[in-house]
Amino acid sequence: MSPRGEELNRSLRDRSRRNILAAALRLFAERGFADTSMADVARAAGMSKGLAYNYFGSKEEILEAIVERRLAEQLAEDERLAGAASPAERLSGLIDGALARATAEPEAERLLMAVMLRGDAAPAIQTARERLKGRLLAAWREREELFAALGAEDPAREALFFGAVLAGLAFTALASPAPLDLAPLAARLREIYLDPGGRLPGRSFPSPAVDEARPGGGPAARGARPPRS
Repeated sequence: MSPRGEELNRSLRDRSRRNILAAALRLFAERGFADTSMADVARAAGMSKGLAYNYFGSKEEILEAIVERRLAEQLAEDERLAGAASPAERLSGLIDGALARATAEPEAERLLMAVMLRGDAAPAIQTARERLKGRLLAAWREREELFAALGAEDPAREALFFGAVLAGLAFTALASPAPLDLAPLAARLREIYLDPGGRLPGRSFPSPAVDEARPGGGPAARGARPPRS
């Protein structure tokens, strides 16, 4: 096959793969993972079940691919921000990135959130997380180091709380019946987390079970909660 033919074939395969993932995500969110079959996914993607099996060996593999792709995209953005010039710039970038993800493709994000909250999807989610375990752990350590550089008394606790705040804001944006202007929320978050000198204002929060929430550190880490937002 000529290089041009190989490129066309690769493009068609990539498009078919994307169609399967998009169709599966919608069905998993609407019907539930357990009540969706490979035949359902293939039909929704506009292809035969046999052809769908050429791309994925099972619906579990499809869900793993969906979650892994989403986590990898988030990690790539966070890894890029790790090279920012200052801790304040890194924190600001994390805020902007989390809110941007919630609004860039809101329908896809709502569907993914619905799928990840279903108990029957937990095994596939854990498998995807295991494949990215090294990067997830590195991302968590970098988040702790960021808050240490900002002057937090307990960097691990602050990192956990910060991730929960971002996740809550993203959920609020996705659950809103009307589009939200997130710019004021981002600005307010910067006021809360950065004083005029680019440091973390002094405050304390109730201490959560941080060790349990770290990736690989306990039950929370083995569930669907990513360590970073």
